[in-house]
Amino acid sequence: AVKKLVVQAKVILNFAGTPYYDKALPVVAACAQAGRCYIDITGEVPLMRLSADRYDARTRETGALIIHACGYDSVPFDLGVLLAARAMRELRRGLRTCSRLHRRCIRWHQRRHFVYRL
Repeated sequence: AVKKLVVQAKVILNFAGTPYYDKALPVVAACAQAGRCYIDITGEVPLMRLSADRYDARTRETGALIIHACGYDSVPFDLGVLLAARAMRELRRGLRTCSRLHRRCIRWHQRRHFVYRL
């Protein structure tokens, strides 16, 4: 059943959850054999090691890409940067509006005071 599913796809995304160790390996094997790409979010080092040991040579032959731990450690930080960037854009818009309304230059120490008051 896994092989039939894999050959119909170009990329398999696996977000099934833990433990990946016993559930993901048959999918990785099918992707390696069929030359399909496999991506998961696991942080399970034993799975990554076993996957590389067993299927690296085959993926090189078939052109399959096996990517483990995609976003595992980076997603929380990526989301933090996204939220910070959005907040800074809003603050910057507020500063521009304020300066236009008052028709005067806001100095750096005044900006800081303005931001802290928000």
